Amino acid sequence: MLKKHSKFFETLVLLIDLITLSSSWILAYYLRFYYPIVPATKGIPSFYTYTTLLIIILPLWYIVFKAFGLYRPRRISSKVAEVMDIAKATTIAILILVSLTFFVRKYEFSRVAFLYFWIICVIALCVERIIFREFLRFIRKRGYNLRHALIVGTGRVGRDITDRVHNHPELGIKIKGFLS
Repeated sequence: MLKKHSKFFETLVLLIDLITLSSSWILAYYLRFYYPIVPATKGIPSFYTYTTLLIIILPLWYIVFKAFGLYRPRRISSKVAEVMDIAKATTIAILILVSLTFFVRKYEFSRVAFLYFWIICVIALCVERIIFREFLRFIRKRGYNLRHALIVGTGRVGRDITDRVHNHPELGIKIKGFLS
């Protein structure tokens, strides 16, 4: 049962990530070519050409994010740690993407669009993940999506762990008892 719930939330986060990535790429395209800070000297490329690159972007980000552990449960990790992991994983993925597009000689993609995409992507994914984690914490405080724990030991350490868990209901851990 726990694996099924975990898989559901992993799939949900993946779906939201894919929507966020696609939106970020499209926004980067429009910012680059229709609201240029840096003039587009080679004209405005086809929107279709840029959207077809999503065929590479979406699986690439999934692979890199999976490698960085961004689809595993993060009940006790900090927001800062997740933001840093998102920034690192996105940076690695963008470097791989730029490297891959370098070998496509048929079409030259804008490096400024990649820069915009990187910035938008990091910000959007961090905001999306923080909102999602806060939603999970909210439902855990209400008694949903809980994990049950058994504390080994009834001494001082066991009581300290119990106190810490009780002080953080957003973790969604419910202590069922002690084992001595």
